[in-house]
Amino acid sequence: MVKIKYILFNFFKLFLISSLCLLSLFFIIQILEDLPDIISGSQKFLLSNYILTLPSSFVLISPLITLLSGMFFVSEMVKANEIKIFEISGINSLKIFSMFLFASLIISSFTFYIKNYVVPKTIKGNEYQTSISFSSPSFLFKSDRYEKDGKFINIEISIILEDGSITSIRAKEGIEKEKNLWTFKEGKFYLIDKNTNLKKEENFNSKTFELPITSEILLVAGKNPDSIFINQLKSTIKELKKMGFSPFLLETYFNEKIAYPLLNLFILFAIFPFFLSKQKITRFLVLSLTIVIGFLSYGIYSFLIALSKSGKIPPFFGCWGLHLFVFISFLFTLFKFR
Repeated sequence: MVKIKYILFNFFKLFLISSLCLLSLFFIIQILEDLPDIISGSQKFLLSNYILTLPSSFVLISPLITLLSGMFFVSEMVKANEIKIFEISGINSLKIFSMFLFASLIISSFTFYIKNYVVPKTIKGNEYQTSISFSSPSFLFKSDRYEKDGKFINIEISIILEDGSITSIRAKEGIEKEKNLWTFKEGKFYLIDKNTNLKKEENFNSKTFELPITSEILLVAGKNPDSIFINQLKSTIKELKKMGFSPFLLETYFNEKIAYPLLNLFILFAIFPFFLSKQKITRFLVLSLTIVIGFLSYGIYSFLIALSKSGKIPPFFGCWGLHLFVFISFLFTLFKFR
């Protein structure tokens, strides 16, 4: 029990120190980047704005911090022959590694809470992206911006009907008057058959259409993903599926809200070979390996997420592909050395 407390205490201590150092660095860099505008007077210095970015910064760099803490702790244990001492006392390398995983699971849970329940509150007021868009295999909605009076500006809508024909609406503004009933102003209506022949074209000053989607759902889809609470996102996806939509983009956001915090756990599998080799690692090598493994993981993860957002691969594989690869590699290493 004492040995377990020793491992957990030192791991969390390293994680806390690394977090404070890197977050302080991020904080100072952000201020320095804005310093010319602050000095010139074109931007006000509001300390609260920089403080509010700390939770999202922590979430972003937490897997790298976890990896750095794990690598550094392993190197120190190898240098002091602590792993051999643990093995003599009946605790093998796999049990020691399981303590690392337990610590990273706690960190993953904490990061999950920060990402899904703290970060959305910190970006309140800047939750809408510059444009709002929603797409599915049979429906497309685009708007340049959303105004607080409920209006969508510069709208483009395309709907694929059951017979293969397409209805399209272009309008300067639109608003949902009742559920699924939309009024558009200063626009055009097009009807195109399945052979892409224009069957109807109509100009209108004001016209009401029934659309298979509500403004409430569009506003969730148009938000900055980090500003959406996970339970709100889940209910929106459920509602869209009831309507017959396939919201792969929102499903990607939902999976990513769970998968990214868990990178704190899965990225730690990369250090398992160092438990087995028991070779001494210099601090320079620790830092170098952390940077290489960390940025390689970020690159692969971002690439898979991009493929998922564009609909090239399913959301599950886009968000969890890296996790599966790392875990399978861990199992292969484990059985190989056994």
